[in-house]
Amino acid sequence: MNTYRYLFAIGLGLGLCANQASAFWPWSKNKQHGDTVIIEPACPHQEVPKVEEPKKEEGKKEEAKAPEQPMAQPPVTDAFAQAPEAGTEAPTTFNPQMLGDFIGGAACVVVPVGSGTATAKVPLAARGGFKISDNESPRPTNRVFFTYNYYNDVNGRINGPDIGNIDVHREVFGFERTFLDGDGSFGMRVPLVQQVGTDHFSDIGNLSFIGKYAFINDRATGNVLSGGLVVTIPTGRDYELVTGETLDPVLIQPWLGGIYNSDRLYVQGFSSVVVPTQSIDAVLLFNSIAAGYRAWQGVGGVFTSFTPTAEIHVTTPLENRGFDACGIRYQDVVVITAGTHIGLGERSLLTIGAGTPVVGPKPFSVEGIVQFNFRF
Repeated sequence: MNTYRYLFAIGLGLGLCANQASAFWPWSKNKQHGDTVIIEPACPHQEVPKVEEPKKEEGKKEEAKAPEQPMAQPPVTDAFAQAPEAGTEAPTTFNPQMLGDFIGGAACVVVPVGSGTATAKVPLAARGGFKISDNESPRPTNRVFFTYNYYNDVNGRINGPDIGNIDVHREVFGFERTFLDGDGSFGMRVPLVQQVGTDHFSDIGNLSFIGKYAFINDRATGNVLSGGLVVTIPTGRDYELVTGETLDPVLIQPWLGGIYNSDRLYVQGFSSVVVPTQSIDAVLLFNSIAAGYRAWQGVGGVFTSFTPTAEIHVTTPLENRGFDACGIRYQDVVVITAGTHIGLGERSLLTIGAGTPVVGPKPFSVEGIVQFNFRF
């Protein structure tokens, strides 16, 4: 009996040991639960090591997020919100050129009247548009241009009814080219003249060469202070005076000019002195001022701007202020011109205007003006 009990006890102990061995045997399979690995010990008394989940490294930066894109802004449609353009920029906001007024002066000559002759004050139209303010800006500019002037009833109030009516048509072709980064320029004017009526003729006029330098050329505001020289050489017709002398001087014209902008309003002007190389000719002082207002300005299209302008021109003889050979006293002449600059596309201006003398001997009744400027 005791023997059976002894064998039973041994068998029970071996069964328990075998059960524990199957649970902790070293080659038993590992069980994975998610990211945690459980390693089962090979010995009933071996503690199960704990494997913690991997921690995030300290200081590790998160993925950088793409910067938020700013909301798209609507395009600027008000051209006046932009700064005025200067130098060689497109002419949508730059200051237009001046219209001008001067016919070239006058001289007392002998003209045929009926079967005889008489003395008459005729325009020096062959000199062309040499005055600095004629289709000119104080700002150096890259451009080609064309000017047409029509003068009606020239010196009609001076010569009286015995001398026939005189009309003058003048076309001027020219260019201007900048240098020194747009602070200087050189230009040239070539006039064609047709005089109708008394002393009728048609010819090429005197050539004029224009030098320009901007001492102040503020491209942010468009303000300019400049100066230069116009030299006119007698390539056109000469005039034989009643005194028997021939009038064909070189004209030397130093000048100063400026532009001031204030929002849509601008003021510009010139002051110059014309010094002839012949003493029989008069020294003249020119003062011209213009005010313009950019009434409308578009973006794109055929018509891009609309700028009305008005000008005052004063011509003052500095010598020979007595009476000339025709018995006409030299006096100051004041002419008012007005017109509109019309922007065409991005680089062209068409200008239409008119003028009339208001003070002095009134060298003409009415002046018509058409100008075309193309900037490049």
